[in-house]
Amino acid sequence: MMTKKQLNALEKMIKSANVDEVPNGWMTAGQFAKQRGRTLQHTQRMLNRAQERNPEKIDTKYFTISTGKRTYPVIHYYVKA
Repeated sequence: MMTKKQLNALEKMIKSANVDEVPNGWMTAGQFAKQRGRTLQHTQRMLNRAQERNPEKIDTKYFTISTGKRTYPVIHYYVKA
């Protein structure tokens, strides 16, 4: 029988196996909003408009990330200079 410590370690290992490593430069809308001092809704709208108008300047991709207890895909943006 496994101890509680072993079960916790196993759970952590399984969760981390399903998480993507986000490359440098890729950010969520929330990260952009915080960096620019804007609301999340405003930032999402601006990123979506910019991506529609200039798809060659903004890449989008889903990365699976972990936020404590949950692991799920989140869209990330990469703005080309």
